[in-house]
Amino acid sequence: MASQKLPKSRKEPVSGFSPAPGCLIIIFGILTIIGLGSWAVFTFTVQNREIATFTTDSAIEITPVVPNGETEPLIAKLTTFRYLVKNRKKAELSLNLRELNVLLTTDPFSRPPVPLNTMIQGEKIADGVIHAKISFPLNRWPPGSPPRYLNGTILIKPATTKGKGLVMLTENIQVDGKTIAEGFLRRYQQDGYVDIMLVEDFREEKKGLGPIIKVINGAKIVGNQVVVSFDPTPKPAESEKK
Repeated sequence: MASQKLPKSRKEPVSGFSPAPGCLIIIFGILTIIGLGSWAVFTFTVQNREIATFTTDSAIEITPVVPNGETEPLIAKLTTFRYLVKNRKKAELSLNLRELNVLLTTDPFSRPPVPLNTMIQGEKIADGVIHAKISFPLNRWPPGSPPRYLNGTILIKPATTKGKGLVMLTENIQVDGKTIAEGFLRRYQQDGYVDIMLVEDFREEKKGLGPIIKVINGAKIVGNQVVVSFDPTPKPAESEKK
């Protein structure tokens, strides 16, 4: 039998590509993820430590105001204000502390009135702000940890913004014998936590007070009253005043 020649071995062309840059990119990506994760853990740990200096492990009791004859007159005032606003007429609504507390803790239009929260209660209206007693739960790191409670007094200033209408701004937070971390207060103010808690749900309603809240264009403190208003007359821009 004739002998068969074996095929000569083929030499594959060698690429000039080096895997080193790709490996470096992967290693750099992994290190970046680890670094960001470590920084996040460090940040949350520092925040937890700061928050612990002015909060406590337990809430304080805030008893909701039980309406005592204020409900019907308050509903009448709100209904009149809503009617005027819906008909594009000038309107003004003044609320004293008792009326404000009824609105903070219940929905007066429900039957029976539905409790809204037991975390805040107005103590006085003075110096251009609302002084309210609070007991707010704060989330902690890691998730699932027991909450800490911010117990103290929050100073709230009513104001208006385009698109949202009536808003509640945090002027300051006071805790007896303790100092609120500046970063915490600034974040609380920027994110509008109080406004979200007190007004946002009403603002998003398609009926009731929702459409009215969004068009309120005046809000101030006059003595011991909160005064909100609506003026249908467009105000001239600054350039038009000159």
